[in-house]
Amino acid sequence: SEPPALQVLADDDRAGRAISVVFSQRIRPGEEETFRKWHKEIVTAQSTFPGYLGTETFPPTPGLQKEWVDIVRFDSVENLEGWMNSETR
Repeated sequence: SEPPALQVLADDDRAGRAISVVFSQRIRPGEEETFRKWHKEIVTAQSTFPGYLGTETFPPTPGLQKEWVDIVRFDSVENLEGWMNSETR
């Protein structure tokens, strides 16, 4: 697998707004099942952190995108940073 790409999406006016982080990662052929197992575990772990709002997952689409893409939402920058800086992650 290639190292994942990461983008944090926030509005300038963050008061009362969710914050999202977008992860994208290409998986080597033949490693898809290992990735799916890990992915399920990591989403389960995310869901236990304060402020977690949800994860949307977009698998590769032939001819359109080669990466797995996750959009992970938290209710605040602080809670997102709690997840991002955790030993669990």
